[in-house]
Amino acid sequence: MKQVRYILVLLVLVAIAVCFPDMPFSDAAQTEVRLYDMCNEFSSKYYPDLVNSKATLETLSKVRQGLSGISDPNLLLQRIGETIYNDLKISTGRSVGDPGTLIVDSVLDQGKGNCVSISILYIVIAEELGLELSAACCPGHMYVVYEGSGRRVNIEVTDRGDIRTDADYAGKIPPSFSYNPDYNRTLSKKEILGVFLGNMLGELADQGRYADGLEVFEKARTLFPAHAAIYNNAACCYLRNGDRDEALQCLLYGIKLDPNIWSTQSMAAGIFLSKEQYGQARISYEKGVSLLFDEILFALPVKHLHDEGDSQAAAQNVLVSEHVNNCVSCCNAYANYYLRLEKYQLAVELLNKAKALEPDNADTSRLLMLAAYRTADLDLILQKKGELPAQPGNVVVGFHLDMSEKSLCGMLHGLAVANYYEKEFEKTIWLIDFINRVGGDNVENQKLRGDACLKLEITQ
Repeated sequence: MKQVRYILVLLVLVAIAVCFPDMPFSDAAQTEVRLYDMCNEFSSKYYPDLVNSKATLETLSKVRQGLSGISDPNLLLQRIGETIYNDLKISTGRSVGDPGTLIVDSVLDQGKGNCVSISILYIVIAEELGLELSAACCPGHMYVVYEGSGRRVNIEVTDRGDIRTDADYAGKIPPSFSYNPDYNRTLSKKEILGVFLGNMLGELADQGRYADGLEVFEKARTLFPAHAAIYNNAACCYLRNGDRDEALQCLLYGIKLDPNIWSTQSMAAGIFLSKEQYGQARISYEKGVSLLFDEILFALPVKHLHDEGDSQAAAQNVLVSEHVNNCVSCCNAYANYYLRLEKYQLAVELLNKAKALEPDNADTSRLLMLAAYRTADLDLILQKKGELPAQPGNVVVGFHLDMSEKSLCGMLHGLAVANYYEKEFEKTIWLIDFINRVGGDNVENQKLRGDACLKLEITQ
């Protein structure tokens, strides 16, 4: 009986060798397909011009030869990072709108990747060396995880492989976010591939390749059905192809999986607005704006006062301390702490100190904008309408708009429109004034404000 089993196993191995003669296997697990090959199957199909497997395999071979003698996993992790950032000279590039930063072959060729592709590159190199790495996701981000030696080590791939604790990543998730068991959970290789394909789906949608995008969507959601970002990107694909109903279904399912993604809320709100479902649009826009403000707040540095942070005496000590009076970053970091506690008066006092020290500080401006929105006090915003610096591109209260802040103005405009049709004219006027102060004036906003003022006069 044992001989029969042995013969059957041998026949299976021979069949695999005949059918897949070029299939490479890692040293760690000869029967397990490498993550590189799993990703490369799809990269070759949808982005063949960005694939150069021969060059990549040669690079991996050189890396393996250079690092194969290291047995200490902690030292090996360090050397893998040094290889990626120093020898291969990989840096962080755009995460959206450039498929070259997603495909591993292209990342090695151009020297730029994003959090997904650099995480995959870490894992791919580790597989060559027999070291088992994985990855984890938190909102809008992926990082590498090592769970050997009886402890978990998190590697921040966008910060040259800096080691982070679980608390570091948990601390970036605002308390207002709904609990999601998939945040910071160690992912399987299949789920990592699902995240990769979810990002590829977004790139295909951005390029107008809707049929290809929907093919990838079906595979991605099979691999990682609980990953809400996949449905978000599928909605982009449907929406840009003119199918609002399918897009909305994807968005609502994505919100059910994870209600904490502001872009999903924003897209759903936009569809509700186009369908003249103004009440639903207003709810989704308000949720999206709140999530984005929290995301901005928790992305900025913070200083905690630990146990004494809630006492007024401790707060006053901070306000008059010498290092705060002479340090913009300290003022901003303590102000961030008080904003998280919704102690707006204390936060604003610190931000005013920061503004006096450095009027054009970007973080001060962001925090004041957030305080202005949540306290309905427009005078907190640094720049007034018509006083924006005369620099190329859009500028908001002293700092260049990034994608999130542009999206914020877009959501606020949609919220103003929804409020207008819900006959909330005072709220509409206030929102337009807020947008004008932080994003500059435009004809569309002024027309909406004028219409709201007329309606308000009639109703009064």
